[in-house]
Amino acid sequence: MRALWLPFEVADLDAATRFYTDQLGLSVVDGWDRDGERGAVLRVAEGAFVELVSPGVGHPPLVAFEVASESEVDGVYTGMADASAPPARYPRGHYGFTVRGPAGANVMVWSER
Repeated sequence: MRALWLPFEVADLDAATRFYTDQLGLSVVDGWDRDGERGAVLRVAEGAFVELVSPGVGHPPLVAFEVASESEVDGVYTGMADASAPPARYPRGHYGFTVRGPAGANVMVWSER
């Protein structure tokens, strides 16, 4: 695995970003504002990120694991009996799939490359 991501949908992106940066000391490493969606990526530690997205569309919380390549995504998918759909390209360009984890939260495996 390359990185751990904790994506959260938030009602107020600016307030959530201030909380994580001002109160917890995280740093903003990326962001976007397009197609009616705004977001920020904050670094927690080397290889660990919190992603904030607004507006939320009601997805249940998830944990996301970044791997190094699309072929690694495909390899992990091959071993998943319960994946909801095969790997695909997401609207923001990354490639991956989602599976229901053992605790009920969704687990995403994806790659930027």
